[in-house]
Formats: sequence, structure tokens, C-alpha cells
Amino acid sequence: MKVRLGIDLGGTFIKAGIVSEHYKVLYNFKVPSGAESGNQVVIYNLKRICNDLLMICNNEGYKVLSIGIGSPGTISQPNGKVTDASPNIKNWQGTILTKVFSDYNIPVYADNDANSVALAEYLIGYKCRYKDMVFVTIGTGIGGGLIIDGSLYRGSSYTAAEIGHIVIKHNGRLCGCGRRGCLEAYASVPNMMKRFRYWSKKHGGKALQKVSPAEMYGLFKKGDKAAKYTIEENADYLGAGLGSLVNVLNPQAIVIGGGFADAGREYISLIQEAIKRNAFKAAVSNLKVLKARLSNNAGFIGASLLSFVDDNGKIIAK
Repeated sequence: MKVRLGIDLGGTFIKAGIVSEHYKVLYNFKVPSGAESGNQVVIYNLKRICNDLLMICNNEGYKVLSIGIGSPGTISQPNGKVTDASPNIKNWQGTILTKVFSDYNIPVYADNDANSVALAEYLIGYKCRYKDMVFVTIGTGIGGGLIIDGSLYRGSSYTAAEIGHIVIKHNGRLCGCGRRGCLEAYASVPNMMKRFRYWSKKHGGKALQKVSPAEMYGLFKKGDKAAKYTIEENADYLGAGLGSLVNVLNPQAIVIGGGFADAGREYISLIQEAIKRNAFKAAVSNLKVLKARLSNNAGFIGASLLSFVDDNGKIIAK
């Protein structure tokens, strides 16, 4: 059986898997990335994971066609060099990801982690149904990927789709990137939870310090005022940023991913309504706002599919 290996590098965990040529996940696992210990530990862990995957393939008689890795940061093409690093991995800038796996004599492909997820949702989640698609992930930060006319759009210096850093308020809240007013500073999950505590206090409730996003969404469904105001406010922020993006790109679909997107359809509907309020009527007349389908596996699945994307971003898989 022919297979592809996919590795999804995160600041906390590395998720990896073996994906068949028919896109079926045959094996997957996750291990700590070791990012807090620096780049050499991360590289060691990446090689160890790849060795483990190759050993499984050898035992099962699988022929490995390619290795793909999705990483935080700006990833140049085709060499997979990290030209602008994620702050979650110390000294990651300058790492050439294709060289990390160069000892295996197997083609290696690398890209930004959100680009990999966008590719997975485009090819597998929605089966190439939408040739113009925006992928947005809402989690600790807000990331994204763009599919334009069936191509993965990376931009002239590979920094495209930094959706979380669309400015929605001039000189607004300080963002983790060091700038002010970014969408991420208002609509990421940590900021959502801060606002939930604010609304809880304002309406005479307890400021629950340990409530999870899923628990807050459960409170929302039960009619809790603080949860209602929090989620509606979050959708408004997203509508402001994504509405502007819709006016610029006029995509067929926006696919919402990340941990909080799993909460429920009501959240996706609120975002859709907020986008409509912030975009031209013609721009949203055919727009679909959809929930991501591949959940936690999307990162390594998308990484395994990077061999289908040429240096210019054209997706060549059928």
C-alpha cells in the first residue's frame, strides 16, 4: 500500500500520522513537542517521530511516497525554511524543515500549519467543492489559509492569510504580535474567556476562573446572560474582520475551525450573520459559512497532502 506521512508541529504537541493514498488515516499519535526546551529538542523529537512512523510502515509493508510537515511561522518555498518564527518555539527561525528529514531519501514538503489545515479541508473535508475558500482557525490565536481558484495562496513572501492580524480597531487592544487592534486581540479563545469573566461580574454572577470554552458554550445554550453576551460579542468581532475579507476576496466559502468551532451550529450561524452585517450584500449573496470537518486530525492530514501543491501553490491532486 502506498502512503504519505504527515506531521503537525505545535507549540505543545506534535501530531503525526500515516495517510493512505485514498486519504484514510491508518495510524496516528501525538507526543510533546519539547518547544520550551528549544529548537534542537524539537528537531530531535521530529526525527524520532519520523523514525517511528517509518518503522511502522516497514513492518506493515507500506511504501512511503512523501513526508509532509506543517509548522508555525512563515515557511518559504520550496526549501521549507522558517523565515519568520512562531514565538512558541524558541530559536525556530532559520530552521530548514526539509533538511530535518533529508536523511531518509524520501521527498519532503513543508508549509505553514494553517495552510496545511486549509489544504486538508479543501481536498478532504469539502472535496474541492469550493475553488475560492477562506479557512479560519479560532483558538489560542487566530490563523488562516486561502484557497484561490484552486490554488493555495501563500503570498509574495509566504505570509498570506494572517487573518488574526487584520486590524478591526485603530490603536485598539495590544496583540501578542506587538501591534494594536488586531482581530486576534479581540476574538481569540483566551480573550473570549476574559470577556466571559467580565460579563459574569457585570451581571452579578460569579467570575468562573476555571470554566472551559465548552462549558461556557453549554451555559450559552441554557440561556446564561454572560455566555450569551460573550459569544455574540465574539461573533461580532469576527464579522468585522471576516466581513472586510469577504469584501476584498469575495470567496465562495469560509470554513471555521479550531477548538471552539466544535461547540455547535449556533456559533457558526452567529458568525455568518455578523459577516453579512459587515460586507456588501452582493459579496455574501452566495457565501457559505461552514464548520470544519476534520477536527484535530486536519493538521497532519493536510501536511501529508503537501506533495499535491506545487511551488506556486497550484493544487494538483484530483
